Amino acid sequence: MSAYLCPKCGQPRQGDRCLACAAATAIATPDDAERAKVTPASDPDGAIRAGEPMVQKPWPYKHEPASGLGCNWLFLAIFGMFGLAAFVVVVLPVCMQVNEAVRRAGTIGHMKEVVIACHNYHDIHKKLPPPKMVVGKDGEQEVNLSWRVAILPFMDQDALHNSFDLNAGWNGAGNKELQNRMPPTYTCPTRDETENTRTTHMQYFTGPGTLFPNNGPLKLGAIPDTSSLYFAEADRAVVWSQPVDMGIRGDQPLPLPTDLFFGAMVDGSVRSYSRASISDAILRQLIDPNDGKPDPGWDR
Repeated sequence: MSAYLCPKCGQPRQGDRCLACAAATAIATPDDAERAKVTPASDPDGAIRAGEPMVQKPWPYKHEPASGLGCNWLFLAIFGMFGLAAFVVVVLPVCMQVNEAVRRAGTIGHMKEVVIACHNYHDIHKKLPPPKMVVGKDGEQEVNLSWRVAILPFMDQDALHNSFDLNAGWNGAGNKELQNRMPPTYTCPTRDETENTRTTHMQYFTGPGTLFPNNGPLKLGAIPDTSSLYFAEADRAVVWSQPVDMGIRGDQPLPLPTDLFFGAMVDGSVRSYSRASISDAILRQLIDPNDGKPDPGWDR
C-alpha cells in the first residue's frame, strides 16, 4: 500500500484509510473529531492530535469565566452567619448553664467538707468550734483567730495550723502573712469570680436567735433543731483568719446575698435558698434553732 496525504486532515495515510481521522473519531465526539481534522498541529490549544487521547481540562476551562464562584462564597457567608446565630442562641446558653452547674457543685462540695471538719472537731473536743478560736485544756482561753483556723487540722492542713502564732491576733505580725494562704475549701465558686486566696464568704450566723449567741461551748446534742442553718454564703467576704461572721440583728436586714445562696445545716446537709421565693421571716426561723420553726413543708 502506497502512502499519500489525506485530503481532509493533511496527514499521511496508508491505503484508503486515514489512521489520524480514525483515531480522532474513536476517542472524541464527532465535533471534536471534526475540529481535529482542521486544526493545524502548530496550535498549542488545538484539538486532538493524531494518536493522542483527549485530555479533560481542569475547571474552569481556559477562556471560560467561573460564573458560580461568587454564588458559592455568598452561600458560605450566609451559612456561616446562620451557624453563628445558632451558636449564640442554642450552644452558648447551654455552656453557661453547664458552667453555673459546675460552680454550684463546687460550692456545695466545699461546704460539705467544712461541715464534716466541724463535726470531726466536735468528736475530739466535745463541742462545735466557736466563732472565735479557743485554746487550753478546757477551752477557756480565747484567741483572736477564726473558727476557720481552728478546724484546719481536720482538713489535712496541720502544717498551716501550726504556722499560726496563737499569742498574736489574726492581723499580728506573725499571722498577717498567712492571710494569703487560705485553703481552697473556703472559697465559694458561686461567689468568687476570680481565684481567691485571702477572703471567704463562708461564715457563721452569730448573735441573738442563732446557734452562737455568744462564744460559749455548744454540743450537737443540745441543739433542738439540727435542720437549722449552721453557716452560709455571706453577702460580704471577710479575711478567712479573722474572727468575723454574719451578725444577725432583728432590726437590720439579713447579711445574705440578695439572689440565690447556699447554706449548710447542722445535720451536715447543704442546699440552696432563693431570696426571691423565701421570705426573711422564714430565713430567720431557719437560722434560729430554738423557735421550733418553720413548720415542716415550708419549702413545698
